[in-house]
Amino acid sequence: MIWAIPSPQSKSLLITAALQGKMRVRLFFYLLIAIIMKFTKQFQLYQSEATQFIQSLKKANPQLEQSQRDGRALLWDKAPIDLATQKDTIESNIDQQAYVYQNKA
Repeated sequence: MIWAIPSPQSKSLLITAALQGKMRVRLFFYLLIAIIMKFTKQFQLYQSEATQFIQSLKKANPQLEQSQRDGRALLWDKAPIDLATQKDTIESNIDQQAYVYQNKA
């Protein structure tokens, strides 16, 4: 029998293949746990404190979501600007003088 000394490249390939195998096993177990948690009744009924707080806040203030939409529309949803008006505005800007508080003589 002839024994060959593995090259550094083949060693790295073996290590990479071993790591990928471990990752596959780990991923399999994570997916298995996720599926089990999804189908158990204990985890289906779980709600975090943040979720409970937001739901209670919405029950107490039914108009909350609409007021949030109105506020967003007020601050962010703007009407489109006409390109001709925008060009006129840019062209009508006056350059500021170097020292603002000095009067022109």
